[in-house]
Parts: sequence; structure tokens; C-alpha cells
Amino acid sequence: MASIAEEGITTDGAESNSKSKSAATRSGSDHANYGVGWNVVRTLGEGAYGEVKLVVDSQNPLNAVAMKVIDLAKHPDVVETVRKEALLMRMLRNHVNIIKYLDMRFEENLDEFQIFLEYADGGELFDQIEPDVGMPTQKAQFYFRQLIKGLEYIHSRGVAHRDIKPENLLLTKNDLLKISDFGMATVFRHNGRERLLDTRCGTLPYVAPEVLSQKYKAQPADVWSCGIVLVALLAGELAWDSPTGDCDAFNDWTESANLDANPWTKIGTVALSLLRAILNNNPLHRACIKRIQAHPWFTKDFSKERAHLSRTYSNGVANATGSGTLDRPAKRRKRSLNTVFEVLDGDQSVSQPVPGNNSVSSNDCGTDVGCPTACKRQRDGSTTPPNFANNSFSQPENVDSMLLSYSQIGCSQSQTPNPFQRLVRRMTRFCVTVPGHDVLGMVVVACDNLGYTVRKGPHGQSILTVLITKTRRETSFVVSVYEMGGRVLVDCRRSKGDGLEFKRAFVAVKQKLNDVVCRESGAWLEVNGLVCSQFQLSQLSLAQD
Repeated sequence: MASIAEEGITTDGAESNSKSKSAATRSGSDHANYGVGWNVVRTLGEGAYGEVKLVVDSQNPLNAVAMKVIDLAKHPDVVETVRKEALLMRMLRNHVNIIKYLDMRFEENLDEFQIFLEYADGGELFDQIEPDVGMPTQKAQFYFRQLIKGLEYIHSRGVAHRDIKPENLLLTKNDLLKISDFGMATVFRHNGRERLLDTRCGTLPYVAPEVLSQKYKAQPADVWSCGIVLVALLAGELAWDSPTGDCDAFNDWTESANLDANPWTKIGTVALSLLRAILNNNPLHRACIKRIQAHPWFTKDFSKERAHLSRTYSNGVANATGSGTLDRPAKRRKRSLNTVFEVLDGDQSVSQPVPGNNSVSSNDCGTDVGCPTACKRQRDGSTTPPNFANNSFSQPENVDSMLLSYSQIGCSQSQTPNPFQRLVRRMTRFCVTVPGHDVLGMVVVACDNLGYTVRKGPHGQSILTVLITKTRRETSFVVSVYEMGGRVLVDCRRSKGDGLEFKRAFVAVKQKLNDVVCRESGAWLEVNGLVCSQFQLSQLSLAQD
């Protein structure tokens, strides 16, 4: 593997100016001539600088990849920024939990820059999260282990992601998690020397507090974001809107750790102790990856408590039937949590160097250096990777002001001769009992009643774009109608913004259409891989053995 400097990235994370646009014509191809002899099936999504398209090999239609296209005629100044992103992904392409970079090239005739990435056919992680509910503990642990494993590798290569969130975590149909979207990533370690970062970037609900106020260490900031992801997995909601002093929810957590409020009442005691270690306001005391991997919640085999992990869903509310904590009075829960802290903190201290200058020691517990042997136990529960997977990929519109980067490429797939083959599974689709042209009008009426803004697609296309105007963060989704297999399918995919807000809006729209929703279509959708099948805890147990 070439060094960072050889890849054209300087030690401060900036792109080397010595590389011209023409020099980027081809780089790092695993296969010959991506894009040559490949057919564009359809557009997967839209970003700030262009589009992401699904392309298939004309000689082998089963071979599909995602192609990100940057229109240089409209965005002539971003080629170096996008190229840096591609080169960072090239550095990281050999890990199963990271979306794989395949190739990049400059298409001179079209004046566009193309990046080829593996294609993940399982959708985005947020689609597995029930809004305001979350998911069963074993399922959350299964995904969280893979996230930590992937992040550990990213950090080992001296790279910080800086925008970890469920929308940037993709899945294959075998539930292999893939970290994607390295548009805000940067190099923080080179030749054994680390630097502090100072760019304020990320997505506010997931960003670490120090990112907003000072120079910061890369690894603890990424770890914090993973903690917020875990809250979303377990509770189906975010901990706060922003980690700032004017946010009451954040103040309650840092000052008093009030557990008698959501989302904390939905989370068990041991998981809370892990979150207290991760979401520590002081990055010097925040849990590192090795400490997370040694935590009892991370190492516990929840399959042995299958009977206690069952959840029943009624009107969108989950009742954890055997957590042993959710119905415990808050004061008792707090005492129990403090006891767990005392046990864990007895011999698992965090070794983080004090920030002093831009060049700091790499012997912090966020790397493989100097960590106790006890921390090396029980790694991950990831499955065997399939042949290929996908990418959800975006770029910030302003590289110098990258906070609130909610523009995220969606994951809608296309129809092929087999209409099911290129559609990722997701829960935000359903069948109806009325013709397609009728249901589009009904969706418009439903959205109007909910206060959403609707923009119709090009004439003759069964597509709507819906802007959810009542949310604090700009969120929109695309509604498409397909007729396939003798059924009418309504497909909704997130275009921009918060995945949980999108799913809440989807539920509201579907309820408005309740009279025409086909009740018998659930099994058909699942058999054809169009929705996420019920996650079998027994399958998870086998996958982690």
C-alpha cells in the first residue's frame, strides 16, 4: 500500500496541488475499465456536487457497482476535494466493514469526475431502527460491534471519519455493516505523529462537544458519534439536538445524568454504563475503542437471554418485556448504574494524552499501542461479506462550514428485467389496492394535510419529492410508484436529512392512506426481498459464533 504522501494527500489532510485533473484519469482500479462497457441503470440519489448512479457490467449483469458522478462544468473547484475523498477510501478499501473503493477516473468528453464504489444491497442502517422504539438489544449489539470494528481499522490507518451516523452506515442483505461517506474524513496521523484537528464538521446531534469549541483529538470525537448511534439503535431517538449549553437535554445528561426521561428510560443499566463511558464530555476521560470492546455490554452473549429480549410493538411503542431495568424506579436505576461504574472504573482507565500542541503522541488508547491485554477479548459478530455491496455517498456544499451536513445520497434502486434484483430492502414501502396514477394523487392530498410540501416529478413519471417542513432540520424524501408482479408498490426513500424524521413522516403518510393499503402484501414484499425481514436472533447467534 502506498504511503499517504504517495497517495497525494499531505500530512495536514489537504490535497496535494501537484496532482492535476488529468492525472486523476485512472487510479487504483481493481478491475479493468469501470465505466467502459457498463450501463447506467438509473440514478440512485443526488448530492451537492452531482449524482450517484447504479451501473452494471454489460457482459455480466449480475456485477453492479455504484458510480458517483461529479459535474465539473457546474462545480469546477471541487475536483481536488472529491479526489482526496476517493484516495482516503482507497487507503481503507481492504476492510469488510468499510464500503470498498473500486476506481476513479476523469471522463473528459463529459467533463465529469467518476468514482466507482461497491454496491450495498441492504439499505441504510437507519431503516432498521423503529422511530421512538429502536431495536432489540442483540440486534443493536450486532451492528454496534461491526461499527466499532470498522472504526478501529479507520483509526489504525491514521484517518478520522468525522461524520458517523446511521445514514452513513450501509448494510448488505447479509447484514454486513459498511461505513460509507468519507466526504469529511481527514488524516490525523502520519509517520507516527498525530495532529489536533480544528475543522468544525459533522452532523450536530452526533458531533462531540469539543468539535464545536476547540482543537480536538480525532479518535475521541469519532467514538462520541458512535455513542449517539448506539442511543438511536436502542431507543429509536437521538439524545439531543446539539451538544451545547443551550440544549436542555444535553445539560441534563452532563450535569445530573437524569435517567427518568427519554431516551434513557428505554435503555438498560449495563448499556447505560457503556454510554456514560462513551458520552463523557471530557475527551480525555472518554472511553477508547479498546475499552468499549472490553465492556460487559459489548462482550455479553444476549442470545442466552432471548426470552428476555422479546419486544411487542403496539401503536409504534415497544414494550421491553424482560430488560430488568425499564420498569425500575429512576433512583434505584441510578444507584445500580453507579455500582456498575465503580466496578468498571476500578481497573479500566483511559489513557489519553493531554492536548498541548498540534503534534501529539500516538500512544493513546484509541490505537493499538499500549492497551491492556484484557482489552483484546471478544471482538465482533460480523457476518461473512457477500460478493459486492453499495455506497451512500455525499459531499458538503461548503467544505469550510461542514456542520449540519444532512444532504445524503439516498439508496433507492432500479428496475431491471428482474424488477426485484436491483431494489434494496427497506421498510418504507408498501402495496396499495388502487392503480398507480390514483395513489399518487392520494399521496399528494395526505402530504398536504400533514403540512408537507410536495413537488411533482417530470411529466409522465410517477415520482414525488416531499419536503417535511415541520422538522428542525431540513428533511425530504422521494415517493415513487411501481407496478410489478401484478401489484402496485409505493416506494419511499430518504433524499436529505434525518433518517428517523423521515421514517416518522413515512408512518404518518401511510396512516393517511390506510384505507387503500394492501394488508396481504407483507409476505409478498418479504419473499421478494423488498422489505427488511424480521431479524432472527437465532441467526445472529450463529453469525457471531
